[in-house]
Amino acid sequence: DAEMGEAAEGEAQNHTTPSHKTAPAVSPPFTSRSESKNNLAEKLRSRPSFGGGARALAKVGGCAVLRLGTVVKDRPGYHTLRCLYPPGFLSERSHQSYRQPGQITVYACEIVDGGDAPVFTVTAADDASNPVSANTPTAAWRVVDQRVAAAGGDAASASGKAINGLVYFGLSHPAVCKLLMQLAG
Repeated sequence: DAEMGEAAEGEAQNHTTPSHKTAPAVSPPFTSRSESKNNLAEKLRSRPSFGGGARALAKVGGCAVLRLGTVVKDRPGYHTLRCLYPPGFLSERSHQSYRQPGQITVYACEIVDGGDAPVFTVTAADDASNPVSANTPTAAWRVVDQRVAAAGGDAASASGKAINGLVYFGLSHPAVCKLLMQLAG
C-alpha cells in the first residue's frame, strides 16, 4: 500500500448551513502526493464499494481506514475545530484480545449517527456480539482496555500508557484529517 502524503495544516470549520457529503466506500490508497483537491475528491466519489478482502483507503499509525463516512456540517456534535466525526467512518486495528488474553485480535472502530451527537463503537472480531459504544472514541477504547485488564491481558492503562481514542480510531492522523477536510469542502 502506498504511503499517504502529509496533510495540510488546518482546522475544521464550524458550519451552520445544512450540508452533507457522503463518501462512498473506497479501496486502494492514493499514489500521488501532487493530486489536486478536485481530482482527489473525484477519486473518492468514483471508487467501488468494499467487499470481502478489500484494501484500506489508508494505513496510518497501526490503523487501517476502510470508510470515510458522511461529513455532517449542520450538527455541532459531529465536528470540533480540529476534528470531524463522520457517521459511517470505519477503521480497523489490531490490539490485545480480552476474550483470549495474550492474543491479538482485530477491532473495528465505527462512528454511528446518534442524532445530536455521534456514537463511537468498537467491536472485537473475537467478540462481535458484544460491541462497546460510547459518546467519545476515548471512552469506548477505555472500556476495551478495562476488559483487557479484567481478563488478565496486557492493558495499556496497567502499564501507565494513556489511551487516546482519536489515535486508536485513526481520526487524528494528518492524512485522515486531510481526506475528511477535502470531503467537507
